[in-house]
Amino acid sequence: MNQSENRYGGTNTFCFPVTGNSMYNPGGGKSYKHGDFVTVDPDREPVNGSMIVARLEGRSIFRQLLIEASGTKILKAINPGWPEPTITVDESVEMCGVVTGRWVREA
Repeated sequence: MNQSENRYGGTNTFCFPVTGNSMYNPGGGKSYKHGDFVTVDPDREPVNGSMIVARLEGRSIFRQLLIEASGTKILKAINPGWPEPTITVDESVEMCGVVTGRWVREA
């Protein structure tokens, strides 16, 4: 790790507000609520299972990246009741960075 990096990311890391409930897991486990903030490192290479921020059709989305054995990439909401549970990654999806941490507002 060089001087410009820490465990949350490098010098290009940014904070992203979680909006909506697509990444809220009511069954427990890893979960992100509306109003949380995540740190995103655009220089980190996403791997299977990474939580990522992406741009799709002019909007930013927060999802989990799944890579199938065939190489197909899918963005998945971790909320099992989400109406659009998966999005197939194609040329219209721009990967913005990998989530490296979460911050929750205290008050």
